[in-house]
Amino acid sequence: MSSRRAGAALLWALALLLTACGGADRLDDTDAGRTVTYVPGEPILDLDARVLRADAARIDGAAALHVRVAVDPATLVTEADGVDGDAQRARYQLAVVLREATTRRVVRERLWADTLRAATTPELQRSATLHHAVRFPVTPGLYVVEARLDDLGAQREGVRQLRIAVPANAAPGVGRLLIETRHAGGYTAHLSRTMGAPADSLRVRTEVTAPERGATVAFQIEQLPRDTTVARPPHWLGPQRGSLVYQGVRMGAGDVVHRASHEHQGGTSEHAFVVPPLPRGLYRLRVSMEPALEAAGDGSGLMPESPVSEPLVSEPLVSERVLAVFSATHPRVERMAQLIESLAYLAYERERDAILQGETAEARQARFDAFWGGLIGDRRVAANVLRLYYERVEEANRRFSTVKPGWKTDRGMLYVLLGPPTFVEREPNGEAWFYGNGLRQDAAVFSFVEVEDFGQPVGWRPYVLRRQAAYEAVWARGLRQWRSGRVR
Repeated sequence: MSSRRAGAALLWALALLLTACGGADRLDDTDAGRTVTYVPGEPILDLDARVLRADAARIDGAAALHVRVAVDPATLVTEADGVDGDAQRARYQLAVVLREATTRRVVRERLWADTLRAATTPELQRSATLHHAVRFPVTPGLYVVEARLDDLGAQREGVRQLRIAVPANAAPGVGRLLIETRHAGGYTAHLSRTMGAPADSLRVRTEVTAPERGATVAFQIEQLPRDTTVARPPHWLGPQRGSLVYQGVRMGAGDVVHRASHEHQGGTSEHAFVVPPLPRGLYRLRVSMEPALEAAGDGSGLMPESPVSEPLVSEPLVSERVLAVFSATHPRVERMAQLIESLAYLAYERERDAILQGETAEARQARFDAFWGGLIGDRRVAANVLRLYYERVEEANRRFSTVKPGWKTDRGMLYVLLGPPTFVEREPNGEAWFYGNGLRQDAAVFSFVEVEDFGQPVGWRPYVLRRQAAYEAVWARGLRQWRSGRVR
């Protein structure tokens, strides 16, 4: 192996190590366990765990930890099945491990192995999200839950972790929120931070514990201001610091769009709230518990004395999740308006305007087809380039969607035009994308800053590209390859 290749391999291994170490610092975040970090080629999975202390949910008299894992089949590598002609398959193993937080001793473990099969790769990748769930009996304490997915078709691995407290029965608090989608057979857990299905059949569930009757359990939904702009080319001026484009979302400026409340009957019980139809947007869903008035004091104006001993662990009195709602087909781009808009990195403005000037849907379709036919003379090459372009857009949506569709972000922009980076290196306040190995003409390094000084939760912080005039040549070269049909 040459010294240059050895150096690239070392940087790639270091990037994986830094990514793993960076994730360990975020085990207590609201989005802990969910996919928030980009690692090229890593399968996408989301992990969630909820404490169940209500009598109906206990296992042999002990509290239960309900662990759920969702796997995106589109991110698994397919291979020839070897059984049925041209059929394709994807193989994976999933391990869920429960550890004590302090000693890291394994307390419980569950293993699954599965093989997906379909006639073609696109058909297999369109398969529904894969769900796995298990309940572990637990005693009060602090635990780390880990999900480890091995993609056997490519020997790749994805790991998610979260830390969770199992309180004593008397400890008041609100558990983690579970968002569920309704379908003909009932409800299915939705673990991802983003949603593409019509958000008009949702509910939120959580366990609430309060020693006294009469406590109020309040549910609130806020719509948050968010950036929806399309990323600018890497050699243009970047967004101004403090602007909504730079911040991504303004967490403190939410508009309350729904409220509901329940009266708590004392002890531990589960509360479910129906979510009204949510149009496209960014939402904060919050459940809080307020003690009954008579429990707040004895009428003397003095607060009751603190108990002599505190519970072993406790839950917060407020629990929340942030959810982004996109179009019904997300991450796929299928509607003509979406197809035209996402041409932003390939077509010039005048070309997109010419398509949009079609007065009917049929006219816009004809102009869209004419654009691709005129761009690349060979119809077969044009069809392949069109397919590749929108596959990149879809994958950018899958990998980088946060407050806006992934293709509109700075990272999504580079992914669409230049493809996945050779490797990604985590930095203290962001990440760097490396293309090529230093010998290729298109070798380049792009650095992103993770904006985290405006109160955005982890996972909702935008990665803003450090723009440079020197990137113009890289951008122009990539654009020429697309428009001439020479892209790979």
